[in-house]
Amino acid sequence: MAPSLVGADGIKTDEVREVVKTLKDGNLEEKERAAKALDRLLQAHPVQRKDNSKVVYKMGVVEPAVALLKNGTSNGQMFAAGI
Repeated sequence: MAPSLVGADGIKTDEVREVVKTLKDGNLEEKERAAKALDRLLQAHPVQRKDNSKVVYKMGVVEPAVALLKNGTSNGQMFAAGI
């Protein structure tokens, strides 16, 4: 099981930063796992979604998510679409 990306005070930015880095630099399988983790983070916490989305956006998630939408498997594309 992947470690939680959310702590008592909100998202764990260091952990999220590593997941975003993997989405950018990992192999296809790693990128898809990273997209899944980010998708779950944003979907599981709807009250904080706006704030969490801003944090993830500032970490540069858009470009690698779009790349995964274009080049990923159907599962990878589904998770990237949720980011």
